[in-house]
Amino acid sequence: MPIRKKIVKKKRKNEAKEALAKASGGEELEIAAKILGELRERNKRKKILEKKG
Repeated sequence: MPIRKKIVKKKRKNEAKEALAKASGGEELEIAAKILGELRERNKRKKILEKKG
């Protein structure tokens, strides 16, 4: 049997940010997307700390 290689594409985290920036081109939406990204990271860190503590 021949060996088949499966190609797995890595998901992009910031697809929503890029889509918003491209659709409107507005700086306000880019700033909002950055804020949402920071909040997401903060929540991840908070959950990790809660699991440890």
